Amino acid sequence: MKIGRNNPCPCGSGKKYKKCCLKKERNFLIGEDLFYSQIEPLYKNVKFDINRFLEFEISLPFQLALEDKSLFSFKKENCILHYFYKIREREEVMMEHKDLPVKKYYTSVIVAISYNFNIYKEEAYENIQNKLFDYSLEELNKQIIAYTTCAKDDRCFRVTKEMLFPIIVMNLVNLEEIKNEESIFMLHMDVPYKKESLKQENIYECLRIYNIYNEKLNPLIHSESYVLKARRKFREGFYDEAVISIQTSIEILIRIIYREVLICSDISELDIEKILEDESFMSIVKKKLAKYIGGIWDITRKETPICNWYNNTYKMRNKIVHGGYFPTFNETDIAISAAMEFREYIFKRVREKKKVYSKLNEYFK
Repeated sequence: MKIGRNNPCPCGSGKKYKKCCLKKERNFLIGEDLFYSQIEPLYKNVKFDINRFLEFEISLPFQLALEDKSLFSFKKENCILHYFYKIREREEVMMEHKDLPVKKYYTSVIVAISYNFNIYKEEAYENIQNKLFDYSLEELNKQIIAYTTCAKDDRCFRVTKEMLFPIIVMNLVNLEEIKNEESIFMLHMDVPYKKESLKQENIYECLRIYNIYNEKLNPLIHSESYVLKARRKFREGFYDEAVISIQTSIEILIRIIYREVLICSDISELDIEKILEDESFMSIVKKKLAKYIGGIWDITRKETPICNWYNNTYKMRNKIVHGGYFPTFNETDIAISAAMEFREYIFKRVREKKKVYSKLNEYFK
């Protein structure tokens, strides 16, 4: 049976429930006083019953210049979303200067969803958690974009799961019984760990690559660096930057290969520069490379590396750069995989021409 806040406390103290054991139980992460004074009254103004309250706290990697303990609620079709913003601070010290601590400020947000459990009763609780988290994060990003546009604050940005701590605690309150249940929710698998030290032979390889980079002996290193940047940005949750970086790696690779095959064709350096300046990237891909290294370069030929790259990476990059689109986790994953498959195809074509383009093949070692 539901115990009213103003009813006598069942412990027998003679006090009202709200003045006694309700505070001790701490059913709400957001706080009992805040829930009953500012959230529960909103339930009267919606056309659906609310019987569940799901909440969790996340720390943003930056500070929003909002007043501490600001609460914003948004009525949606099947739920009410609540965002309770708090300013946090932590001290960081340099090992050499422990007497000079630096305070860093960031914003933590208690995100809460008031909803009717019956809408999701056919689904597993884990699926409900995933749906509600993704939806509330999408709405949080709309608030962040609105804030950054208004405040012109370039230190804040759209957040994804990968930018957050990998584990959060979700608190589900059954409003019919005022009972809560906590559970662990995994946002992603990128958990920090200590790396093993490189072996001696790997150190020698690092020094060899350092020398190549320092002496500018292999231009493909720049393409490789963008591959690594794409993977890093993907892991960090900057999906748009990840797609742009992996496409950049392909463009660098193709232009370097085209330059080298032109050199092997006894074309003067001056003419090569003019050709590269006048020839568009896609023109090189569709019309030029087949002549020199063979293979399939028809972007309409389905189930080929070039078709997969064109549809999943090249087009996605253009959608981001020219349309302001922000790709999903899955779209980014597919874009990177398609580009890597296309990259390997290009390597294979060049290796098959190693007698003709020996220097170019040296770059691949």
